[in-house]
Amino acid sequence: MGQGSETLSGMAEMAEDRCFLIDQMIQDYQDAKKLTGSIVCPVCGRKFRKKTKGHVFCSNKGPANCKDTFWNLTDETRRKRAKEWT
Repeated sequence: MGQGSETLSGMAEMAEDRCFLIDQMIQDYQDAKKLTGSIVCPVCGRKFRKKTKGHVFCSNKGPANCKDTFWNLTDETRRKRAKEWT
């Protein structure tokens, strides 16, 4: 039984880490909405210059789509839908 409890413990740690990362992304998103000039993308950490007040993510199309990645991770409905497509 020792191995099973270690697996559960490891899974719990991974879940906590993932929740922390998602919480951090949400905080970075909220901070980026307030700033002007150069900001850091809350998903990938890439630094870029805002073009408009609402510009928060470095990309919103193509394979490195940070906008969709953010919403797929933080919105429960989109997270479930994204899992169906993977």
